[in-house]
Amino acid sequence: MARLSVILEKIVNNDHNLAFYMSNKLLNLSQFASHIQPLIESQLQKEVRKSSITMALSRLQKKVIQKFDKPNFKLSRISMHKGLCTMSFNKTPSTHRKIQQIHNLALDENIYFFLSESTFEITFITKKDFLENKEIPTPKYRHLNLSAIAVQFDPKYLSIPGVMTAIMHKLSLQNINFIEMTSTCTEMIFYVDDGDLKLAFDTINDSFFA
Repeated sequence: MARLSVILEKIVNNDHNLAFYMSNKLLNLSQFASHIQPLIESQLQKEVRKSSITMALSRLQKKVIQKFDKPNFKLSRISMHKGLCTMSFNKTPSTHRKIQQIHNLALDENIYFFLSESTFEITFITKKDFLENKEIPTPKYRHLNLSAIAVQFDPKYLSIPGVMTAIMHKLSLQNINFIEMTSTCTEMIFYVDDGDLKLAFDTINDSFFA
C-alpha cells in the first residue's frame, strides 16, 4: 500500500489541475479510481482493488488540501469595462503603421486602448464606438461584443505560486471563455463575451474580493 500512495502522489504532483480539483474536493474519488486503476496495476504489476485506490486517494486528498492551503487571498480592486472590441491582424509594416496611428489617437483622446504584438500578429482592444469612421486594415479575427474585468492585488502575493491560476480556475469552472487576457505586475484583465460578464464578475467578486 505504501507504493500505491507514492504512485498516486506522483500522479497528482505532476498535474496542477488535478491537484486543484482535489484540494477543492471537486473530484469524484471513486470514479477517478476506476479511471486510473489500469495505470496503477501496470506500475505495481499486480491487481489492485478499486476500493483500495479510493481509500488511498481520500488520504492523499487531505494532504493536498493542506499543501494548497494558501493565505486568504483577496483582491484589492475589481472593475469592469463594457462596450469593447478586439481585433487581430497579420503583422506587416503597413498594418503596423496604421494601427500605431489609431493607437496615438486613442492616447490623445484618453480612450481605453490595449495593444499587443507578437512575432507575426498585432492585436488591439479598445472602445467599439471609438473605431467608428476610422480606417482600419481588414482583421484576421475580431470580437465585437467584448467586456473586461480588471483585478488588482497586493504585491505580497507575487511570491505565492498559483494565485492567478486560482482565479482562472474559478472562471473555467463556470465555463467562461477567455477571449483575451492581459496583465501587469499586480493587475490582470480578463476579456470575455458580454453575455459572460455578470457571471464572471460575480464569480470573482464572491470568491476573492474583500
